[in-house]
Amino acid sequence: MSPRLSRISVLEQVPLFEGGEARQTLEDLVRLGRGLEESGYHRFWLAEHHSTGSFLSSAPDLLMMHILDATDRIRVGSGGVMAMHYGSLQMAERFATLATLHPGRVDMGLGRAPGGDMRAAGALNQGRVIDPDAINTLIEETVALLRDDLPATHPYASIEVRPRPAQMPEVWLLGSSGQSAAWAGAHDLNYAYAQFFTGRQQVEIMNHYRAHLPESPGTRVDGASGGVVSSGPGAIHGGPDPLRPVRQCRRHPRGGP
Repeated sequence: MSPRLSRISVLEQVPLFEGGEARQTLEDLVRLGRGLEESGYHRFWLAEHHSTGSFLSSAPDLLMMHILDATDRIRVGSGGVMAMHYGSLQMAERFATLATLHPGRVDMGLGRAPGGDMRAAGALNQGRVIDPDAINTLIEETVALLRDDLPATHPYASIEVRPRPAQMPEVWLLGSSGQSAAWAGAHDLNYAYAQFFTGRQQVEIMNHYRAHLPESPGTRVDGASGGVVSSGPGAIHGGPDPLRPVRQCRRHPRGGP
């Protein structure tokens, strides 16, 4: 891969294609991950979807483990875990465990959307209604537990996240607006912008994010350093195509054109 493409990454939604089988589709993820690694791609992220016949990525952290075990260098992450469906300690412990087993290779991408319809969200949350402010608080709490810097007055301040990895996961906030970009910057998080919603790069969103970063950000063990990525439609730009073996057995996703 040429130097100018050295930081190209892939976001996979794990579609179940017409005529395909679920187990084979999940095994194809390993082939894809290995192909991306061999071709020099930087990150491989997995989305989260619920209650759909078209996608199989309902448990991205488990799929991450599947790929991490089968690869050696490529960073693997969630793009993202939908925070409203989980507890803060649950998310922190799961990703700390992944990072302990695979140091320096784990990305924790957190999203604020439901990742499915409201009926599925109700089943995931046992009927609890999650408002946007509560989701922000949940993400703050998750990151603070990972970083071990909850305020002394916080009710969870005495909780210890175990295992404690030598290298913490990189933490990213997923978003699609200036509001989410500003929130990520103000909270010293890396930011992943959902370009595929608009189909075009929006430089003003990236600038808005950078404008809200702390003037003197601290050195974070989780790699937070004002990193920003923009995720658009998947494409392979020259060189060997790691998707070819997978593409050859795929047609149309179930439930869509």
